[in-house]
Amino acid sequence: MEIKWKGGSQHKVDAAIAYEAVEAIRKKNGGDVTAHAVVETAKAKRNPLHAEFTWDDSEAGHQYRLVQARKMLQSFVVVRTEIATDRPQRVYEVIKVPQKEGEKPTRAKHTYRTLDQVMDDPDMRAELLGRALRELITIRNRYKDLQELAIVMRAIDAVLETSL
Repeated sequence: MEIKWKGGSQHKVDAAIAYEAVEAIRKKNGGDVTAHAVVETAKAKRNPLHAEFTWDDSEAGHQYRLVQARKMLQSFVVVRTEIATDRPQRVYEVIKVPQKEGEKPTRAKHTYRTLDQVMDDPDMRAELLGRALRELITIRNRYKDLQELAIVMRAIDAVLETSL
């Protein structure tokens, strides 16, 4: 078994080392692991998970406020009265915007754009569709053994066949 970080994750500690540390916490707690237990254990400077956390409270407070802002931006919904549905849609989507430092491309910046902006721009729409398809693949792979969802899995497979 190989333990790796999910694509796009940004971590300072090797995934296998972090996994071993989390497993030690889980075993110590009778098979359960919680975020609280991870943070409490990682407080020790010698713990391999210590580097994964911001221990400066003023910086951690700022980082937490950024998490709250992201949750807020992801929580806006709109009900479109011009179409026959009462299902709300998200107002904002996260899109990667390429960045440059002079002539040299740098890491893409994540920004929020309205769903209308995303749908009107072919590149952003393609990025959103690609993300949706990757999420469908993840769902299919995670729940493929649940026979109760076989019809859903067939529908996912059909969508993937026509989209990829």
